Amino acid sequence: MIKLCRRVNALSHRGHHTTCGITKCSNGLRRRIQMSRGSYILAYDLGTTGNKATLFDPDGQIVASAYHGYETTYPQPGWSEQHPEDWWESIVASTRELLQSSGIHPSDIIAIGLSGHMMGCLPVDGDGEPLRAALIHSDTRSMLQCERIQSLIGADRFFEITGQILDPHYTLPKILWLKDNEPHVYERTRFFLQCKDYVRFKLTDELGITDFSDASLSGAYDLHTCQWSDELLTALEVSPKLLPEVHPSSAVIGMVTKEAADATGLVAGTPVVAGAGDGSCATFGAGVTRAGQAYNYLGGTSWIAALTDGLVLDMQQRLFTMGHVEFARFAIIGTVQCAGSSYQWLADEICWFERESARERDASQFDLMNELARSAPVGSHKLFF
Repeated sequence: MIKLCRRVNALSHRGHHTTCGITKCSNGLRRRIQMSRGSYILAYDLGTTGNKATLFDPDGQIVASAYHGYETTYPQPGWSEQHPEDWWESIVASTRELLQSSGIHPSDIIAIGLSGHMMGCLPVDGDGEPLRAALIHSDTRSMLQCERIQSLIGADRFFEITGQILDPHYTLPKILWLKDNEPHVYERTRFFLQCKDYVRFKLTDELGITDFSDASLSGAYDLHTCQWSDELLTALEVSPKLLPEVHPSSAVIGMVTKEAADATGLVAGTPVVAGAGDGSCATFGAGVTRAGQAYNYLGGTSWIAALTDGLVLDMQQRLFTMGHVEFARFAIIGTVQCAGSSYQWLADEICWFERESARERDASQFDLMNELARSAPVGSHKLFF
């Protein structure tokens, strides 16, 4: 956290592009950041089910946190949507609750960072107004568009460029679906954004910006050149102007506006950094900072990831590669989509005895399920779920 504070104090607003496609920071905001009072950092984590706002002190210790949920809608099989207005409402509600419960004066917050769920697709117009609900990572309606990518590019070439296994979960097929099925939306779109990028816009009024990690998992980004892929976008007839500028995760993008301050209780002028996708933040948060280190994440989904200093691709396409919060570093990842969610299903549908026993004993159903699991031999007699 001390390192982050120093980086926040050293970085500033957008400036010129480098040859690798990442927008460098200029010196424009340095003095203003260094003059900020206080020493707390506010972090927003926009997950699949809600936003968690957390205050950290300079030692990285949690001071207080607040959570506000939002819903995912499923209009048709394979469709998963969220309303961006709900994201913003969760930011407002969790921030106000956090400030009230912590007793921290908002002027003591030196900077704001964000993470959010990845691989989404939110079309906004030139004023940043959403044109429809966001297609989130679990939305798989774009199967036909993946078939088109397979036909025009090829799955192997797609992987060589992006490090991703061709799949409808990624942003690019979702963009193509909107182009094919909702041309009235596509034609009005100025940018396709990820959830954290929309929230940052609401905080700062800076539109059309993302970070290296979210760009890397869009299915439209060339991991070799660190640019939006001309080859993919040209073949699929998608304008690169519809995709946001790519900045380092720690770059200060702007300041909290008066309008956002009035809504949240924050102080206008508080610096806001680009932030990163939740998968990349999880890698950093797990303490994985050196090449060769690995970790396992276990939540609703699960993955095992290892950090690399340079680009590493598994050409057998068993693993995919994602940009890290530090530019030009990568994580190579193997994932499953149902981990904790499968355990929840087991609790809801199968382990009724443990559920009733937990109620009678005022205990956790999952603790009782864990006890039952410990009684099984290693390998569970070759039983697989």
